[in-house]
This record gives sequence, C-alpha cells and structure tokens, in this order.
Amino acid sequence: MAAGAFLAAAAIGGVVGWTELAQRYKDRPTGPLRTAPGFIYILVNALASMGALAFIRYLELPSGQGLPQAVAQILLAGAAAMAFFRSAFFTMRVGETDLPLGPALLLQVILNAADRSYDRQRAAERSAAVTRIMKGVSFERAKGSLSAYCLKLMQNVTEEEAKWLGEAIEELYNDKSMGPRSKSHNLGLLLLTLVGESTLETAVKDLGGLILMPNDADLRLLGEAKAIAPADARRLLFLCRFLHPEAKQDGVEQELADILAATDPDPVKVLALLAALRRAFGSDVLEAALRKRAEAG
Repeated sequence: MAAGAFLAAAAIGGVVGWTELAQRYKDRPTGPLRTAPGFIYILVNALASMGALAFIRYLELPSGQGLPQAVAQILLAGAAAMAFFRSAFFTMRVGETDLPLGPALLLQVILNAADRSYDRQRAAERSAAVTRIMKGVSFERAKGSLSAYCLKLMQNVTEEEAKWLGEAIEELYNDKSMGPRSKSHNLGLLLLTLVGESTLETAVKDLGGLILMPNDADLRLLGEAKAIAPADARRLLFLCRFLHPEAKQDGVEQELADILAATDPDPVKVLALLAALRRAFGSDVLEAALRKRAEAG
C-alpha cells in the first residue's frame, strides 16, 4: 500500500509537469518528452510529490473530511509539491528579466533548458514541414482565408490566441524586408504553432487553388496564349484527343462551343479555351498539343 501511494503521488507530480510542458508546444505536445531536460522536469515534479508525501506521513497530518487518509495525503502531497516548487521568496530584476529567487528558480532553469533543447530538435522538422505544406501558397491569397479556415477547423482556439494570430499576420503583412515566399513560409510557421501540422496540411489541401500561386505550367500556357487564335480551338481539341484518348471529355466540346459563341474579346476567349482544355486533358497534354500545333505551323 505504501509503495502504491508513493507511485500515485509521483504520477500526480509527473502529470502536472508534463501538462506544463505540453501547453508550451501546441503543435506537438509530446515533443518535450524526447529531450533530457524535459524528462528531468517531469521527474523533478514527480520526486517532489513523493517527498511531500513522505513529509506528510512523517508529520501524520490528518486526512481530509470524507476521504480516506491515504487518498487525502496523496492529494495533499501533490498540491503541496506544486505550490512549493512554484513559490519564490522574492523576485529580483536582472536586466529586463524578473528572476524568482526560491524553489521556482530550479524549475524555471530546467524548463528553459527543455525549451532550448526541444526548439533545436524541432526547428529542422518545422522548417521541412512548412516548406512542404506551403509550397506554392501565395501569402496575399492565404493571409486571410487560410488563417480563418484553420481557426474554423479548430474547436478550442481562444479569443486571445486568435487575436495574437491576427496581429502577427498583420505585422508580417506590413514587413517590407521579406519577399512573398518568405512571408508565406512565416505564415505557415505561425499557423503550425497554433493548429499543428496535420490541420495546416488539411487546410491547404482543402483551399487548393484559392491560395496557390500560378505554377510553372500556368505561366507557360499564358505565354503560349499570345500565339493562339480562337479559330485554333478545334485543332487543339483534336490534338489533345489524339495525345490522350483516355481522358474524360464529357462536355468539353460543348464548353468550347459556348466559349467561341460568347461576345468576349479574343484574348479572353483564348484563355478560357486553354483553361477548358487543361481541365479536360491536363497541363502536360495541352502543352504537347501546343508544341505540335506550333511545329505544324
């Protein structure tokens, strides 16, 4: 029974320590457990609760009203350890930092070491994740829609966290020292911290073309559009069908006919025709058809 009581007290202290670490890293709450300082922080909290229980038993403090003595002592030990190791005799200001002098200083030193150790481990992982997820994402398109969608996907984001995110994005928007790609990656890091990797990746996939920059294929097709006339539409359709007969072509011929019948200027019609053919056959097939047309003259 005595061993079980000490294990229960250690569990309370360990859970409290883990909770404090977890809330500092919302994108990966279990991450600090992978560092030696993080493990030590949890261990110190667990040992403190066990020490408090031993002291309470030595003094033979009375049990709580309505609770068995063993349960009351375990709960009291957990609360006492938390209070003791988070207390300070007084606070001394060193430079711009308030330094608590007392038991809290020990936990703060270990906590800071855990922060630095995990940050070094997580930095490379976060960079790789953001580079992969935010590839091709336009900051201008995503700064409002992506952040709002991420917040809607989450159910427990507080008003303070949402306000912090909005202010950070506004500051990023006004920063003239960064280019669009850097701003996009920094937006990803902000969202990654708040909502986590899987939620951010889901949001980017769901929003898709709404937040993506034009890719290389889009830019090449825009370049080709200058040399195309609406009258080339049927010829391009024939070439695309020849190059990719398995493609789903339901309605593409009618769509081209509607575009040609419209009263839009020729440049607008050409862009609409290319967009319709790309949807039906894909960028690679359309580019190949354009090359064949150019070769044939």
